[in-house]
Amino acid sequence: MIKVGKRRPKGLHRGTRKQHLLLRGDRPIYLSQEGVNIGAKTWLDANVEHAVTIVEDEAATWFELEIILPGNFTGNPADGWTDGNMRLGLFFSENLTSWVSGGWIASPGKTTETLGDGRNKHFARYSPTPLFWKAVMIDLTLNSNRYGKGITGLEIYQTPVSLPNFPYDMPSEAAQLQADLRAAGYTGAVISSVAAPLSVGITNHLPSGPRTLQHTMSGASVTDIRYKGVTVPLPGYPYAMPSQRAILQTHLRSAGKSGAVVRLYGDVWTLFLPNRLASGTVRDISVVFSPGDPYPNFNLYEEYVGEAPANREIGSSDNVRTPSGAPLRETLKGFARIGFANT
Repeated sequence: MIKVGKRRPKGLHRGTRKQHLLLRGDRPIYLSQEGVNIGAKTWLDANVEHAVTIVEDEAATWFELEIILPGNFTGNPADGWTDGNMRLGLFFSENLTSWVSGGWIASPGKTTETLGDGRNKHFARYSPTPLFWKAVMIDLTLNSNRYGKGITGLEIYQTPVSLPNFPYDMPSEAAQLQADLRAAGYTGAVISSVAAPLSVGITNHLPSGPRTLQHTMSGASVTDIRYKGVTVPLPGYPYAMPSQRAILQTHLRSAGKSGAVVRLYGDVWTLFLPNRLASGTVRDISVVFSPGDPYPNFNLYEEYVGEAPANREIGSSDNVRTPSGAPLRETLKGFARIGFANT
């Protein structure tokens, strides 16, 4: 190959055209980086297979790979595999942007298998972090800014929680909800709220998907609604909120926006439950509220399948740690690839 000492050219051009391959007789003496990349990908596509598997044991749920390589490659997931001329290694990413090597081990309890065509199947586990730890302590958080709603049900880990004073109007009865949660054994429960002005969201739900309708407000009244810059003619402008929400929705549907739903938003309230023990991957929290904001629902074939109630808020979990409180890390998303590694 063309080089001066150990240095190779970054690129060769003929006039303004970049050259990717230069031959001397029938022997290649220069190949551009683009050519190298294309050749490497072609070789990998033809000779290497890999598939993701999700494996559970008593401690966690793990991200694993099955890798099929030509039979003349030897090695292991930690060090990579080589045929004496090239070396292949595994790479991991949580976001498809940043990739890291290392952290792979042979899958516990599995050994390399020789396939009928002479290739070998290897098994690898990404060992630094599992997808989920089985026994953990977490914090649960749920936020909502839906206006004029009363909580009629609460589920933690998909199990209904029995409380004495349903429904709880939010956020005005936040203190009562907090007291009842603590009395029910959720001793660290905190319900807080942040004041926010009344606002409106208007969506027209169609078989082809939802369409947002833009609007203008003056104080607490809707004075104009537009779609694609054109005002929707309605008989009742301005519509005072919250008292005329239902009238506005009815007028929109009568004006041709048949799937229109008008939703109201206000103070943001937060339900926080710290230090909850969890087992497995079920770690959810949700509330059911009334009244809902039902909307027309359609399947993938754009067929009407009834009204969706839109009466539930779903929270999240974080701060994963051992049951005794020591920090733990999980890899909630994982991506893997196999490629050429530096020797």
